Amino acid sequence: MDFFNKAKESLKNAGAAVSQKASGVSSTVTLTMKIKEAEKEIKECHLEIAKVMVNDHFEELLGICPDACKRIRELQDQIEKDKKELAIAKGLQICPNCGSEENSDVICCTKCGTNIQEANSYLNNVMQEEKAVVCPKCGQAVENGAFCPNCGTKVL
Repeated sequence: MDFFNKAKESLKNAGAAVSQKASGVSSTVTLTMKIKEAEKEIKECHLEIAKVMVNDHFEELLGICPDACKRIRELQDQIEKDKKELAIAKGLQICPNCGSEENSDVICCTKCGTNIQEANSYLNNVMQEEKAVVCPKCGQAVENGAFCPNCGTKVL
């Protein structure tokens, strides 16, 4: 009988040890998941802050991290050019006032009401007559400088 009592006690201790280990593993997994979730949330907050800073304080950031800011402008310009090329490939035209994609037969923009054909004609005339640079994003004539005074897009 002593043998069975010892075996019972040994199994009881082993079961308690396994239960304790499982509880420890469960706690470890739970804490690891909480840490990962908090880190993910911090990254999302950083991204939100970065978007606000870039959109609202770009000129200030130029002095702090000029290379990153220049790269952002380059990428924004490339995206705008690619969007225009894509619109042309789709047989669309882009409103020079708001950037809306419109069918090629549309005369006035359906979002802002700008007469697209007149605006494009006017912009072409301005560019030819005055040899002014026109912002690819908003259509503003840029007389001097490398950036649009209206929207800040790099024009040179």
